[in-house]
Amino acid sequence: MSSPTPAILLTTDLAARGLDIPQVDLTVQLDPPSDPATFMHRAGRAGRAGRKGVGVVFLLEGREADEYPSFLAVRKTPVRNLLSIALFSTTPELTTGFSPEALAVTAANVTAKLRKQVRADRTLHDKAQRAFVSFVRSYSAHAASSIFRIHELNWSEHALGWGLLRMPKMPELAKSNWDWKVHQNLGLDTDWATYAYKDKAKEEKRKEEMLAKAAERELGKDGAGAVAMEEKRAKRRKLKAWSEKTEAHDLAADRRERKAKRRDGERRAKLTEEERREEERTREMVEAVRKRGVVEEGEFEGFD
Repeated sequence: MSSPTPAILLTTDLAARGLDIPQVDLTVQLDPPSDPATFMHRAGRAGRAGRKGVGVVFLLEGREADEYPSFLAVRKTPVRNLLSIALFSTTPELTTGFSPEALAVTAANVTAKLRKQVRADRTLHDKAQRAFVSFVRSYSAHAASSIFRIHELNWSEHALGWGLLRMPKMPELAKSNWDWKVHQNLGLDTDWATYAYKDKAKEEKRKEEMLAKAAERELGKDGAGAVAMEEKRAKRRKLKAWSEKTEAHDLAADRRERKAKRRDGERRAKLTEEERREEERTREMVEAVRKRGVVEEGEFEGFD
């Protein structure tokens, strides 16, 4: 890979090993791995072939920032606090830029720009929600669970950082005692009825679905409508049950057929050559009888 100007490559662990990407000055790990070897493989993409490079990993304040560096140090992978290095730098611009106040302002500005873009197209919000859910599931399955504790996350701040306007429903929220009904809108005022997709076809489909749901709710308000809707649901459940039963029956029949073929194959493998010839003669006689119409129903069971 070559570029005449500075470039950014977004990648998974696929690029952590086996790929020699030249002239990488900086690697940034958004999710800290539990295996120090993986950490080193990721960071090792920078500064190859005798060149200097920097590897950065993001950690949350508190348990992560306090315990993860020690965890790596025990495994002979020492790291240093980049903020501490910057704050004690002799360069005033660097020191000012990395102060807690400056970082808070930068984070707020970036989040505001991100959410402005998300508000302009509902497609971006759908993607942001899927990405956020993926992050949460990955975090909850972290091998170093004593350090990365899902119930200690600041859910609202994380969701805003991902550009979300509304929190998706997730089982992890319940485990963390986060009240979705109360905080689902993240303190924001969003008109979801008018929040639109830029894609015209997608937006038209959304409006049609919204109108259909509204009509269904209106129909369900009166008794007759409620009865009709319940009958429709019952019919759907019955069809689903019938479909599942038929599918199970077909699967069972398929299993029986495969088992019978296997048993027949095992039986034939044990026959002698003479027994095979005798079986073939019998089969030919059965076919001849069937062709003459002697056996109209049932299976031929042999000769007396």
